[in-house]
Amino acid sequence: MAAAKGLLVKVRGDGAGLSVRGGPPRIGGIEAEPILSLPADASAGTAAAGDRGATWLRLATDAADTDNPWDHAHDLVARNPALAAAGAEVLAIEPDIVQQWD
Repeated sequence: MAAAKGLLVKVRGDGAGLSVRGGPPRIGGIEAEPILSLPADASAGTAAAGDRGATWLRLATDAADTDNPWDHAHDLVARNPALAAAGAEVLAIEPDIVQQWD
């Protein structure tokens, strides 16, 4: 299995719902670094009035190289009930798999 540098988490809006007292977003006690902001979908018209866009966050977690990085992503969700409670905010979680572009 490919090595992963951590986890990527896609959240609705800017992830402010995962912040504690105005600080940076945190997931499972790990500070989350915003890496990509996606604007709201303006092409959907008034149906998307509540669309706040999305933000991808990077979590620098340590998983053994022998671990399946997808299992590590699912384990993060299972160990953090706050993520389940914020389910409307968390849209996706996936491993940050190192890729070669030759």
